[in-house]
Parts: sequence; C-alpha cells; structure tokens
Amino acid sequence: MAKCKRCNSSVGIRSVRLADGVLCLDCFEALGFGKSDRKLYSHISFEEIKNGKGKYLENLLNHYDSIDSKTASVQLGLRISHYGEERELDASDDELEIFDVLKGMFNDPDGQLRLVRKSDNYLTAVVGGWDLARFKCSSRAKWIFFPCLEKASEKHHIDDPDDVFDFAELARDSLAHIIKYSD
Repeated sequence: MAKCKRCNSSVGIRSVRLADGVLCLDCFEALGFGKSDRKLYSHISFEEIKNGKGKYLENLLNHYDSIDSKTASVQLGLRISHYGEERELDASDDELEIFDVLKGMFNDPDGQLRLVRKSDNYLTAVVGGWDLARFKCSSRAKWIFFPCLEKASEKHHIDDPDDVFDFAELARDSLAHIIKYSD
C-alpha cells in the first residue's frame, strides 16, 4: 500500500496521485487544495506543492512567462482557459435571476437553454452551441446584450433583473436568428 509523502500514513482510495508518489486527501486539503484540484496534480512533484497552494501558485506565476501554455498544462497542471470553454459558473443572485427571467420568456421543454460562463467578465445564456444573450450584473456593471444580432456591441443597461423583460423582442429575434442558422 502507498504511503502519503507528507504524513507517511497508508493511503487508499482517498488520495491524490503526484508525479513522485501520493498524498492523502487530508494532507492535500491541509496544503490549501480542494477536491476539484485533485486531477491536476499527476505531473507535479511533492517538492513543488509542499509549501501550500499559495506558494505553488506564486512559483507557477513567476515561471509562467518562460514557458508555453502546452508545457504549462502538461508539466505544471495549469489549465489555460480559452474563450468558448465553459468554466465554473460563479454567478451572483441577480445574474441567476436574469437567467430565470430569460427562461420565463421561452417555452423550453427540452432544457436546451443553459447558463454557462465562457468569459471571466460575463455569463452567457446558450441554446445548443449558440449564445442567446450575454449579461453581467455586479455592483459596478449591469447590462445585457444579444450577440447574434447586428448590433452585437450594443450593451443594454439594466437596473434590476426584471428590466430584462423590456428586451423580450430582442431575445425573441436572437432566438429566431439561432433557429434560422443552426440547421
């Protein structure tokens, strides 16, 4: 049976595989990592992370400029995110309410309308692979726009999630555009 690189206890299924051994999940979490981090560390040695997640990320950022993104993702476990990839949702209550308003505008029995994060700056309501609406609702910015319409760069200011109802016609036109060009 394998031994934890940090506490030397026997590890079973609750472990994290590193390039040079394993850590028990308790030690991995004690270093500041979470369960979602487990799959990223099979190419990293214990020496690289033994001082904790903060120090590991600091070292990673210090060396990032000298390596290409493919090397980073393979050797360091750093996942480079590109536009279009779905990320952790991290939505505010108002943003979730905006999505509920959008859902309320459409009959969606198949559940094709989904909420995703493709950018750090905003959330996207998607239908299939198409963006229906992009929006942001924070303390500093509150807007919505419909990217598949001609004036894609025109963001519409909203004060409150219910203001999205004022753009029902644009949402309908956006969905019509998606239906027209998705086949």
